[in-house]
Amino acid sequence: MTTEEYQRLDLGYIHCAGGDCTLRAQCARHHAYERAQENERAHYTTANLGAIRRQGSCSLYEEGRRQRLAWGISRLYDELRAPDARWIRQVLQSYLGRGVYYHVRQLRRALTPEEQEYIRGLFDERGYTDLPLAFDRYEEVYTSLTRITDRRRRRH
Repeated sequence: MTTEEYQRLDLGYIHCAGGDCTLRAQCARHHAYERAQENERAHYTTANLGAIRRQGSCSLYEEGRRQRLAWGISRLYDELRAPDARWIRQVLQSYLGRGVYYHVRQLRRALTPEEQEYIRGLFDERGYTDLPLAFDRYEEVYTSLTRITDRRRRRH
């Protein structure tokens, strides 16, 4: 986790100081704890290691892996026939919610891999199986940085 990525964590993100934990090398919470030692934040939230040890397993473990977010849909509909583009746009607005859809358009919100897969399914359903999705750009970020709120999960 880079310093820039650490700065993007919520202030309430739980850090783990468990130096003897067997999962620490893969845990994003332990990575955050290590980064906090080098950072300028005056305080941060830490896990209660005593309680975790008494439980016998860690319910706070969070895999420190990256995921590929897609930003921008300004060219998403360019290669589609007008009726298909209109249908996909309507279904996507219903799936994400209008507010989130417009945040995605305005580059204020990224699309998660699950949302990208859903869009791929819409394209496939309309017969565009060989057409690559034309997002404006991609970004690889830690899963813990992708806490995206206000998503609605509705199927068409």
